[in-house]
Amino acid sequence: MIERYNWTAQDEFVEHQLDDLGYDTDSFNFQLTDWLIGITQNVPIGSLN
Repeated sequence: MIERYNWTAQDEFVEHQLDDLGYDTDSFNFQLTDWLIGITQNVPIGSLN
């Protein structure tokens, strides 16, 4: 399950933010945190249903 979660984060967020990352890791981390909070609140976890 962890591998799937990591793949989803990489595919849906990180790949799209690489150009904007540059050297501003604080901004990247803030955006990633917002994305992670949003994805965990809005996407049901299939194994818990």
